[in-house]
Amino acid sequence: MRSLPSKLVLVTLLSPLFAVSSFAQDDNQANASALLDKAQSSLAIVVAAAQKDPSLNLEVAKSKPFWDGLKDVNTNLENSKRDLENQDNRFFASLSSVSAGFAQAQIALIMTGTENQGVASGMQSLGGILQTLNENFSKEAARLKQGGELTASEKQQLDRLIAQQDELLKKLEAVEQNVAKNNAEMQAAIAKMKEESKKIRRSRRNVGGFVGGFFAAHIMYDWLWGWHWWWGPWGGWCPGFIDINIIIWDDWADDFVYDWALADAYVDIADLDLDLIDIDDADLATSLEFLNEGNFSFDGDMGALTEGIDHGWDDVSTDTGAQLVEQVETNFENSALYDRQIPVETFEDHGVQDFGSDMGSMDFGGDW
Repeated sequence: MRSLPSKLVLVTLLSPLFAVSSFAQDDNQANASALLDKAQSSLAIVVAAAQKDPSLNLEVAKSKPFWDGLKDVNTNLENSKRDLENQDNRFFASLSSVSAGFAQAQIALIMTGTENQGVASGMQSLGGILQTLNENFSKEAARLKQGGELTASEKQQLDRLIAQQDELLKKLEAVEQNVAKNNAEMQAAIAKMKEESKKIRRSRRNVGGFVGGFFAAHIMYDWLWGWHWWWGPWGGWCPGFIDINIIIWDDWADDFVYDWALADAYVDIADLDLDLIDIDDADLATSLEFLNEGNFSFDGDMGALTEGIDHGWDDVSTDTGAQLVEQVETNFENSALYDRQIPVETFEDHGVQDFGSDMGSMDFGGDW
């Protein structure tokens, strides 16, 4: 786990979306509800394996982002199931938050150096399921399927996203020079983020460019959130910056009317290889209860995560939790969005469409 897994590579393949049908033909097909159930089973497999791994012991500070991320996954899978049943648009925010928690846990495994096949297999299954959910049942997938020309509002939002990339690249270069210079994992991750940011700047003004650009932004949101825990004081800008990023997307998503019949369609999942995630109801309940009842949050000392990483400061052991909150508020107040008086609730439960950090089989028509 010391190198970046292949699923942290953003790709676009010129192939169609998964095959869709109105009814399940066999166990190799699933709709949105069935995939959420399978995601919980995969999560339970991860928890059971991780509890036996000394490197992920809760007494070890560096394991906290892993467990905290899994708890977010669990909470928001439950929210996703509720919202889907109620055909509530909060389903999309809940699913995004699942992906953000998954990315946080995945990156924590890299930084803890954990090598546990059971954990790795469960995470691979979970990532594949999230990818399938977002490729087929998200608003982005629905907009891509709809096709047509971009609206004036969509063009404006794409322009705003493109313009934001200059600032992001500057911030990433600062982290690269001051934090990641002696850490190969961080260097590789930042290089990937910079590549995707540059792709966004080249997005074409059509549906493929629009959806592809925001897919990339959501994946980078995952990466930024997952990595910022390990950047010490340099990570203070991340939460505010990426929340502003997501609000640009939400401007569009709120206006796009989703056809909930799409969530009932069955898609092919044969390629996900989910045979290993069978778990009985009792073990499933035990693992999920562990996440529900556990407190995996930090007490405030983020320096414990950055021990052994050269940040260029004499002392990185101070409590930066308050700095993070203050920086989020400062970033927001200094942004063009501040005058819109967006309620605080807008910043809650925002995640990204990560799809296991892989664009997978999404087809943007070769235009992005």
